[in-house]
Amino acid sequence: MGLLRRDTPLKKIEKLKKRHNVRELRTYLTSHSTIDEELREAAALALATMDDAAAMTALASAVRQQNRNPGRDAGLKALPAARGPAVGEWAVNALRNPSQHGFGFDFPDDWVWSLALECAPERFIDMVEASLNEEPEREMRRMYVQRLTSLDGDRITEVLRAAARHKRADIREYALEGLAARGDAEAAEALSELRRAAKEARAAEAVRRAAEVRTSAAARICAACGRKVLTTEEFVAAAREVGFVVDPITGDATFTASGVVSGVGGLLDAEREGQRRYDEIEATRGYVCGACGRPHCTACLMKAPQHPETRGPRCPSCREGPHAILSS
Repeated sequence: MGLLRRDTPLKKIEKLKKRHNVRELRTYLTSHSTIDEELREAAALALATMDDAAAMTALASAVRQQNRNPGRDAGLKALPAARGPAVGEWAVNALRNPSQHGFGFDFPDDWVWSLALECAPERFIDMVEASLNEEPEREMRRMYVQRLTSLDGDRITEVLRAAARHKRADIREYALEGLAARGDAEAAEALSELRRAAKEARAAEAVRRAAEVRTSAAARICAACGRKVLTTEEFVAAAREVGFVVDPITGDATFTASGVVSGVGGLLDAEREGQRRYDEIEATRGYVCGACGRPHCTACLMKAPQHPETRGPRCPSCREGPHAILSS
């Protein structure tokens, strides 16, 4: 009686590939168990060379940038071998719907763009052309047009001309840039005009913001919540009215009972009420951002995240800082 022959692990992977058994191949690739690296690489190569959409999704899940599973290196090593019509179709679909094709975020890795452009250029062009009329706005559309400029041909020029008429300025800019690089003099002139207009718009916005800063600072209005903020002098005076003496330099506040207070219980009640009113006043004390010049109240600064460098609160308006007390 002859001995039963058992397949070696590498032989088993070959058989799994022939059967298009994506599930088990993915297990070999991403398992956290101790598996020989040669087996991981063989499983990854099998997935990459099957010319199968499900296999590519499995491979993408293993190698996506935010992943750190054991099969990532083997998957990246196998990717250059991925080719074929099914792979190209998968890449185009992955660009349209990244989250349904193994990517956790809205922007697929660079290798997906390369596969789409190399394996299915016509389908990629179809996708870009269709996306120009889609609603709602898609951030990926700008990237579609940008990548389209790397291809050549009469149809590319037609699509770029359509993109150059798009309502979004960033899409028009990429399209005009691609046309200008192809020697289109009118596109080059339009690109120059577009950039000049954008520069003027940025300058006008800077002037508008500067005027807004001056207005809010002069009116002493919190740029984040719109409430009126107090200068140091106003804050000290308001605190005194509710029974607190404030050191204008250190900011230390001390409660001093005033008027007729009956007994210890009355003193405690007066102090609690004074503290409540003092907290309301302190929330409106004003500070000025050293970066943008906008005033903000204490309440808004208390809710702002910490700046990693200054260790103080980030400016609610410009995200910088630090803040200084609004003295006058």
